[in-house]
Amino acid sequence: MKREELQARWETLGPWQPLAAALLAILLLAILHYGYWFMTAETDPGDYWASREIERDGDVWRLYLDDEPRPGGNEVVFRGTLVTSPRFSVYENGTIKTGIFSPVDGLVYTDDLYGKTMLNLSGMPILIHGNVSGQFFANEIVTIRATKINDTTNFTLNSENMTLIRQGWEAQPEDIALASQVDRWFFGSELLALIAGVWLTAKRRSWIGLLQVSYGICGMLALVNALLAQSVLVEYLAYLTTLAAFGMVVWLPDQLRPTIRREWGAALHIARFEARRGLRSPRTIVLVLFFTLFIVGMGWLLGDLQKGENALLGGVQNPNDALGQLAWFTFFVTALAAVAVSLDSFVAERDSGTLPLLLAQPLRRETVVLGKALGLWLSIGLPALAAQLLGLALMLREGGQPAGTAIAGYLLLGQLMILTFVLLQLCLAIVARTGAEAAVYGLLVWLLMALVWPLLFLAAAYALGIDVTTAGYEQDPAYQSVVSHMGLLNPGYVYQMGVGLLAHRTFAIDFEGVSGWQVASALLLWPLACLALAAWLFRREERG
Repeated sequence: MKREELQARWETLGPWQPLAAALLAILLLAILHYGYWFMTAETDPGDYWASREIERDGDVWRLYLDDEPRPGGNEVVFRGTLVTSPRFSVYENGTIKTGIFSPVDGLVYTDDLYGKTMLNLSGMPILIHGNVSGQFFANEIVTIRATKINDTTNFTLNSENMTLIRQGWEAQPEDIALASQVDRWFFGSELLALIAGVWLTAKRRSWIGLLQVSYGICGMLALVNALLAQSVLVEYLAYLTTLAAFGMVVWLPDQLRPTIRREWGAALHIARFEARRGLRSPRTIVLVLFFTLFIVGMGWLLGDLQKGENALLGGVQNPNDALGQLAWFTFFVTALAAVAVSLDSFVAERDSGTLPLLLAQPLRRETVVLGKALGLWLSIGLPALAAQLLGLALMLREGGQPAGTAIAGYLLLGQLMILTFVLLQLCLAIVARTGAEAAVYGLLVWLLMALVWPLLFLAAAYALGIDVTTAGYEQDPAYQSVVSHMGLLNPGYVYQMGVGLLAHRTFAIDFEGVSGWQVASALLLWPLACLALAAWLFRREERG
């Protein structure tokens, strides 16, 4: 293509040129980010470790690695996920039996191993000369600068003396680092580029129009990200575009602020009206009593189960696990309450004849939908927050202390989850013609999200050839990967994953193939997508 043609096409973008340039810059930075790790680290240590061979020649065994790690050499940086917690991987007296060869760890257990840690990095064992308990945790994405070693040890097999000549990888504790120490520089550069592009474009076009485009981009990226969850570029762009959609509110051009203040004031007026009506509704009072008793009871039970495993109910692994389960039960009941309170919001307006008056107001449809959603959210969210606090207090009294960030995530992300389900039900209420029809739609969606979704996990896993008929199939990494990827398509499971994410110190977390950045993207994309869909349906209602 000639330079003149490229120039002409660029000119046709008009006011969108800054945003287009920013997206191109982000794409280039993301490619450089991927290329950096590709060139400097072995990013699939599990596949590399799978190339090992054990050659048996009488009483002499040789363990060697067929492939070479990508950077090559005897000192290589490996990038991967810590499969198990380092505190459970320290060799101590009583945890290993010396003189035994372990094919999994690729070495012979000896007295010299005491106090050292065998890290499982995405399926590859790397021996660390020290104890890193409390420094790194399971599911964190880290880099390890390891050195290839060759050594010879003796072991006993069936009362015979054997010799193992092996290759392996070892490192010092200071050779381990979080991958986010590098990733944050790329993410920061990409975010700055996107904010600059959005700011310059917003000065040339209306903020609302740009926000609608951001909605479209977010929705497209969310869909592609769900289908191609391993796509690094899509993951980065989804996360950054979502942040920009929120960041635009903070950096609005001066000439647009009066319009936004007027629309926001109208949304708050509608929200106050809906909240007062919702809080006085007998239906809301009954629902609040129901989910309060349920959440409080489950909080007490999960706290008690931390003291010891129950023969009937089982147990919980740790306080963070208990909080994750409480998050699921909170989703189970508050999502139903959000659906029940929102199901006839637009139907009632239509039946009473006030909907045409509402449509005649000089307000954007997003403002009307947002106002109704905020009011309905307050009527359920405030009582739900009180129930969450009571349930959490009982769980803490009976059990241990989860991470502070996880507690904050349980409370705040729970409110975001309720708002998402309110917006989702508003979409159904706009489409429904009668209150009964809206109730059926809402109940079906809740049944799908809360009860049927686990069955879809099984169906998808079975279709992918995963054996779900054997005991312990839930621990199969392939099955857990299916659960994680499909969980992104359900706001309730995204909420639970978000609470689990905040129990860690970094977003560089791997949930069986789904990264912490994808979970963060899904948490923001779900309410944005539901708001955009509800506004579009409301505009269609106006034309109809």
